[in-house]
Amino acid sequence: MPRRLVRSICLQLLLESREEGILSVSLDGTIEIWSQKAERFYGYTAQEIMGQPLSRLVPLHEWPGAEEHLLRSGRE
Repeated sequence: MPRRLVRSICLQLLLESREEGILSVSLDGTIEIWSQKAERFYGYTAQEIMGQPLSRLVPLHEWPGAEEHLLRSGRE
């Protein structure tokens, strides 16, 4: 089985997990992946939140630290 297909299947199974709320964010802070548990936890559907900035979810007082983490990840 091609590695890409295995990765895709694993990602799909992980996102369908009822145990974990999972989201993926690009280095510019855009939400790219949103699991069903994240929908229940945050109250946004995937359609509503994907493509939106992570700053919609992070409390204002915590945003500087989250933003620094994204910037640092982009440099590594």
